[in-house]
Amino acid sequence: MTNEEIKQAVEEYFKEMLGNNNEFLDNVTGTWPFDAEDWFKAKFNITDWNAEETHWFIKFANDRFAELYKEKYGERDAKLELEQILFEVRVLNEKFREISSKLKKFPTFNNAISNHFGNLTNYLELLVDIENDKIESLNKKEL
Repeated sequence: MTNEEIKQAVEEYFKEMLGNNNEFLDNVTGTWPFDAEDWFKAKFNITDWNAEETHWFIKFANDRFAELYKEKYGERDAKLELEQILFEVRVLNEKFREISSKLKKFPTFNNAISNHFGNLTNYLELLVDIENDKIESLNKKEL
């Protein structure tokens, strides 16, 4: 089989799986590639357990699964990751404020740290703006 034929088989696999269960992407487990491999071997009567076509099918299927998953859940996952980053930045911000108050006795060191802290504050403000949908280029209307 050519790579194009294998890629077509991947498309057929996902079309069939999503046709049988439109929540297929929501319910897959870590064993789905083995199920896909079994489907491929049965569909194309491949008996060699180490067939090169099977390896390519799994590779292309994993790539396609990642694309489909990203299309369906990419925005949601990005927002969750952004919330986690925002939480971590807030924790770091609070720790830095505590450290800064201790360093007030050392003005030279404190001034150097404050310059870097300004960048951290800017990033924190950007993340808060993203969280509050204040970044116009990220509005759904424009996407």
